[in-house]
Amino acid sequence: MPFDQTSTWKVVAALLGQTAVLTGLLVYFGWMRSQTTYRHFGLDAKLMGVSSTDLVLTSVDSAYTPLLLLGFVVFAGTVVHTAVAKGRLRGAKLRARAAMIGSALVVVGTISTMSDWFAHRVGTIVPDNPGLAFAWLPTSLLIGFSLLAYVSATAPTTGGDSWLRGGPATSFALVGLALLALFWTVSLLAVRDGRARYRDIERRDAALSEVAVLSHDDLVIEGPRVIYTDLKLPDARYRHHYAGLRLLGYGNGKYFLLPLGWRRGIDRVYTVPDQPDVRVEIIAH
Repeated sequence: MPFDQTSTWKVVAALLGQTAVLTGLLVYFGWMRSQTTYRHFGLDAKLMGVSSTDLVLTSVDSAYTPLLLLGFVVFAGTVVHTAVAKGRLRGAKLRARAAMIGSALVVVGTISTMSDWFAHRVGTIVPDNPGLAFAWLPTSLLIGFSLLAYVSATAPTTGGDSWLRGGPATSFALVGLALLALFWTVSLLAVRDGRARYRDIERRDAALSEVAVLSHDDLVIEGPRVIYTDLKLPDARYRHHYAGLRLLGYGNGKYFLLPLGWRRGIDRVYTVPDQPDVRVEIIAH
């Protein structure tokens, strides 16, 4: 069999495109997740100097389940499309049902976007778990636009369901709307995960590494369970000791420390510079 260079390049281009979209989703998810967590403590993710690689790596665990589910859905759609193309399923009937379901989901999502009252009413019915249920509004738009895009692109030019064919411009617009809904869904999932993260930090001391700080000058670090000790060593490199702190993060040459027992709106988050007259010790539990 001769080597088909055109088909090979098509496969490579498709893989590169999917990889680019997946990487963008992971970076966006990681950024929104980090921003939601750090904002709760009065910080901005930009202060932490988080790189794109860090965002992708920290996103993998949280985004694995929804991405796997999305992969299963795409695979199932591919199987159904192949069955329709080979005549094993009645394409006209399937496309009509897909158009009906997609239109209904888009209508519900659009009305919910325009009406807070309607969105609240639907939100009281839909549970917060799993994550896709929490992000029901953009998820409904994502599924709806995807179904309509499929119908628009695959409906025949002639026949009983030819009226469902929207043409290249319509299909392109629907795909674009589906991508916007996808990023919106990812955003809400990241916010949900970020909230769970900061609640865990507040609830469990072991959620963050405990640290002790030694310094030459008095850093005036206070908190509910912070223990300050004057080492009374006037000629020593380190003369002050602080315990009862947790490491919230490190970025741009600074440690961001959270006192044990931190209370939002009452206690502070402290920044300690990474310099020779300051030593930060990490304590394992």
